[in-house]
Amino acid sequence: MSRNQFSKILRFRFDEKATRFQRLQIDRFAAATPIWNTFIANYCLLCYKSSENITVDEQLFPCKARCPFIQYMGNEPDKFGIKFWLAVDTSSKYLQSGFPYLKDM
Repeated sequence: MSRNQFSKILRFRFDEKATRFQRLQIDRFAAATPIWNTFIANYCLLCYKSSENITVDEQLFPCKARCPFIQYMGNEPDKFGIKFWLAVDTSSKYLQSGFPYLKDM
């Protein structure tokens, strides 16, 4: 991606700033929740019919952002990140559903 394209993307806000404080009181993942839920509904559930075998597992997505729900997992190659619980089809390795693990405040 070119620098100009990246700077164009940075101009757009995916989060409504006026209601952010109220939403953060209820949902700590509020800035990304609408995007995440749309992804799960439109691409994971709507576009794929899973088999009868599904597994639930945790995955750490590396992240260097400063947010209150960064997790430390010493047994992973990247030690710090956002932990997600994911339901995955075992035959095709396709994501069915998932949500971030947001530890208590």
